[in-house]
Amino acid sequence: MDFFEEILEQAKHVAILGHVRPDGDCVGSCLGLKNYLKNKYPQIAVQVYLEPFSDCFGFLNGAEEISH
Repeated sequence: MDFFEEILEQAKHVAILGHVRPDGDCVGSCLGLKNYLKNKYPQIAVQVYLEPFSDCFGFLNGAEEISH
């Protein structure tokens, strides 16, 4: 087990943050990481925090759960 996995095994909460004026790469990668963590570590509460972004990314899995 590597260092990152050891930390996640002990974590209860994870916050994922993107950059200013998030574009599609930012929104997609934040949600991809969130979905990966929720699948691999279901015991962790994961939340994504981004500035408001274009509605065209609303179809992405979990986009409606992003906090602004």
